[in-house]
Amino acid sequence: MKRTQVSRSMTLTVSCIVVAVASWGLLAWIFAIGASGGNKIMGSVLLGGLGLVALLGAALGSKKAPCPECGAKIYPDPDREIICDTCRAAVLQRGDEVERLEPEHVASERCFGLPLRAGVTFPQLCASCGALATRTVPVEYHLSFAWKAFITVTAAAAGDLAYADQKVNAKVPVCDAHDDGGEIKDLHKEDVLLCVRSWGFAKAYREVNEGAQVTIVR
Repeated sequence: MKRTQVSRSMTLTVSCIVVAVASWGLLAWIFAIGASGGNKIMGSVLLGGLGLVALLGAALGSKKAPCPECGAKIYPDPDREIICDTCRAAVLQRGDEVERLEPEHVASERCFGLPLRAGVTFPQLCASCGALATRTVPVEYHLSFAWKAFITVTAAAAGDLAYADQKVNAKVPVCDAHDDGGEIKDLHKEDVLLCVRSWGFAKAYREVNEGAQVTIVR
């Protein structure tokens, strides 16, 4: 399993320190010139608060790491899956390390969003755990806007995905141990997404449907 080390972004840390010093410097200047009334109170609150926020940012910093797959700079979120913008690998920060997700990985939530378009094919893997699928379960969603129908209306002949009465009906593969075929979400973007927990299923979906990109949905 490929891993890289998480480090602090010094650029952000230094920038936060500069902002904190500047804010408190202006605050000291306000008191030095003897400003009074509402302006003094408002200025003190704003500058003092800005300084505290900046100092907190400097203390916590922004964590960065090389992508375990391609080496590009990424900004991981502890214990939450993200997708590298450069190579589209899925990675996860555990402690001070970032690891590339293997096909066996199952997320704690349905965070892998798969675009449902005309002619899509589902891999014969369980959408919940990534094991070999033995059956399918229906996952339905009523489209929130009529114009979304144009994205999926021609998918009826695909078998795995059907459209009728502004409703998407997907036959999602699962294994005998699971009934969770995922959840369809309309995020008011270009695609209606099937959100699943299995990275193996999501990765295989991307491979069998050329041009389909996996996105993280929370």
